[in-house]
Amino acid sequence: MHDILRDSPIYDWILAEGREEGKAEGLAEGKAQMRQAIMDIVRERFPALAQLAAEVVETINDLTLLRHFLVKLSSSQSAEQAHQLLLDLMQ
Repeated sequence: MHDILRDSPIYDWILAEGREEGKAEGLAEGKAQMRQAIMDIVRERFPALAQLAAEVVETINDLTLLRHFLVKLSSSQSAEQAHQLLLDLMQ
């Protein structure tokens, strides 16, 4: 019975749908974690920029862009430099 189900097109369709849902959930979780990491850095190093950062970061849906921003933000030497990075990210 198990083999019959595995060989059916419906099984393949259900499996593919489950994989897509899992992939979407994983991507959403990755974005949420990246946003949280960015906000943690901002709050720790540049607390005056927290509100702006929250507004900007929530609008970004590209995980790669969030990751690159995190790297740049973590190497920022001043609040002014971090502020400019946020402004650049808005555009």
